[in-house]
Amino acid sequence: EKNLSKQIAETTFIDKIVDEPTDMVSEVDGILLARDDYRNHLKLSENFINAGLPIYIDKPLAVNEAMASEILNKQVYEGQIFTGSALAYDPTLIEFAKSLKSESECKFIFGTAPGNWDTYSVHLIDPILRVLNYKFNIHNYNTYSVDSYSSLNGSFNKNCFFSIQCLGGYASPLRLTFIYDDGFKEFDFHIDPFNAFKNALIIFTKNVMTKKVIRTPTEILHSVKLISLGINI
Repeated sequence: EKNLSKQIAETTFIDKIVDEPTDMVSEVDGILLARDDYRNHLKLSENFINAGLPIYIDKPLAVNEAMASEILNKQVYEGQIFTGSALAYDPTLIEFAKSLKSESECKFIFGTAPGNWDTYSVHLIDPILRVLNYKFNIHNYNTYSVDSYSSLNGSFNKNCFFSIQCLGGYASPLRLTFIYDDGFKEFDFHIDPFNAFKNALIIFTKNVMTKKVIRTPTEILHSVKLISLGINI
């Protein structure tokens, strides 16, 4: 919608508008694919990936491992694709993860999110994996869903029990609670997510220049695996 593009460009100091997304290939240093319609991620990103452009693909990359692997396998260089929930880059969460002597300190993890599982569970899963240092070994999990409500319960590495729930549109805090050996820590992301999103964008912007790996394909696939456990594809 050209008129809308012009309004956005004037508001955000963007100098140039293109007619087709692919026209950006020769005009930019990196791409923000800020759309969470994961079914279209491959179609929308493929030309940019093939051109070797660093790309930040909105969460979730995909909701099953086959779909995610198909996109990741198209990378021209390792780390070209950055994806995931920006909440995993909340500075307070990162400091909490660093403060733990070991990921095995976590004993219980509880999380709630207001949206549907396919698009909102990643906001719980990615911060959890960050705190657990991406040590992924899930045991004895079970799922439950009714209407648009979904939950995934189980244990990580045998000694850390978790329960994460998406309420399918009901008003709810986007909240995570970690109970560990020395106490507990709560994150109410719905109150002020600004610093998390800002930090994720800063990290990606630096990566446009350095081309370092922010998240490995294995770490991304761990997240997608957990999403897939709670969804019927």
